[in-house]
Amino acid sequence: MFNKRARLLLLTTVLVMLLLAGASLVSASGENIPGVPLPASPVAASIESTTSPHWVASIALKQSDRLSVSLTTTSTANFDLRLFSPWATDVADPLQQASYVLAASQTALYPEAFTYTAAGPGMHFIDVAASEETTGPFSLAYSLKHLSKLFISGASSRVTAYGGTASLTAKLLDVDEHAHEGNIRFYVSPNGTTWKYFKTVTTRYGIATLTVKPGSKTYYRARFLGDASFLAAPETPTVVVTPKVYLTAPSVPSSMVCNKAYLVSGYLKPRHASGVYYVRLEAQRYESGTWVTKRTVKAKNANYSTYTKYVGSLALNLPGKWRVRAYAPADTLHALTYTGFKYVSVPTQRAASVRCWVSDATPAQYDYVTAYAKVLDPYGKPIQGATVRFVWHYKATTPSETWRSGSSGVAECERWISRASKGYKVVINISASSGGNTVKGSTYFIPH
Repeated sequence: MFNKRARLLLLTTVLVMLLLAGASLVSASGENIPGVPLPASPVAASIESTTSPHWVASIALKQSDRLSVSLTTTSTANFDLRLFSPWATDVADPLQQASYVLAASQTALYPEAFTYTAAGPGMHFIDVAASEETTGPFSLAYSLKHLSKLFISGASSRVTAYGGTASLTAKLLDVDEHAHEGNIRFYVSPNGTTWKYFKTVTTRYGIATLTVKPGSKTYYRARFLGDASFLAAPETPTVVVTPKVYLTAPSVPSSMVCNKAYLVSGYLKPRHASGVYYVRLEAQRYESGTWVTKRTVKAKNANYSTYTKYVGSLALNLPGKWRVRAYAPADTLHALTYTGFKYVSVPTQRAASVRCWVSDATPAQYDYVTAYAKVLDPYGKPIQGATVRFVWHYKATTPSETWRSGSSGVAECERWISRASKGYKVVINISASSGGNTVKGSTYFIPH
C-alpha cells in the first residue's frame, strides 16, 4: 500500500511541475491510432497502466515538413519514442512496427529524440511506448517547421539606363504556394563569385522588393534564413543587372557631300580609357523602302572633363537619304548602348571631270576592245551611278552604248571590233552626267 501511495504522490508531483513549466496536460486517452490531436509543445502526459502501455497523438505533416521530437521523464520508467506513417492503424502490431515506423528513438537514455522530414503529406502518429512493464509521467517537446521557397521573379539578366534603377522582387512561399512573411537578406557581388551582405527587406504578403542602382554590372541574390515556423530556403539563383553607358548622338551635319570625310564626335560616360577605339559610328542608307547598314567606322576615345569624348571620320559614298547613330559595344561592365539616329541628306555628286582610256590601243582585227571612263567630282572623288555614254566612231559606223559608273567611279564598255579598218584611228567620244552637270572626254585605238 505504501508503494502504491508513494508512486501516486510522485506522479502527481511531476504533473504539477510540468504544468507550472507551461506544459499542456493530456489525459491518458489515445492509447492507439488515431490517438489525440497533438497539443501545443511541451506536452505533459503519462502512461498509467501496463495493460495499455502506449500514448498516441496525431499530427498532420505537409511535404518536406521537418518534425523534431524529444521525450524526457523524471520517473524510472523506460519509454520508447516512435513516429508512424499515415498507413499505420495499430501501434502495438509488431508487423506495423516493422513496416510503418518512419523515425524512432528506443534507447535506455534520455532524452529520447528524433528528427524526421516528411516524404509526403498526411496524418502521422507519435507513439510513446512504455517497455518492461513500467509506467509514469513524461514530457514531450517538439518543433515543426515547414518548407519555404524563395525566388526572385522576372528575368535573370536585366539592363538599365545609365543612372537608372532596377527592382528585384523576391517571393517567399510555403509548399502549398501560399505567401509567408519573413526577413529576406539580399547579397551583392561585382563578379558573381565574391559576395557580401547588402540589405534585409521584410516581406509584405510574401513579397520583398529591393530597388538597386548599380554603376556597373552587378550580381544579386537573396536568402531566407528561416524562422520559428519555416525552414531556411535555398539561395535564389543569381540576377545580374547591367547598366548602359551614357552616350550622346554623333554630331553629323544634316547635309553631307558624297565621299567627303567629316569629323564626327559625341560624349561618353563614365570615363573610358583614352586612345581606345571603343564607340562605333553606324551609317544606314534608305534603299527600296528599308534602311540598310552601309558603313560602320570606329571612333577614338579622348579624355574630356571628367568623362570621354569620341571622335571619328565618316564619309558617305552614295547620294540619297542616310541616318547615322553611335553605339558602344557591351563590355565587362556595361551593356550595349545605342544612340538615336541623326538624319542626313547626301546630294548627287556633281560631275567635274572624266578620265578615258582603252584596254588596247593597237588591237588586231576581230579582237575585243574595252573603253573605260572614270567620273570624278570637284574634290577628285569617284562618282558612283553617273550616266556615261560611249560613241564609237568607226570608218563606216558610229555605234553607241550607255552605262553607269560603279563604286570606283568607273564605267566600261566592251565591243568586238570585227574587220575594223587597219590603220584607221577609231575615236571613242565619252560624256558623263551627274549632279546636273555633264563632262566630256575621249580615247581611241588603231587596229592592225
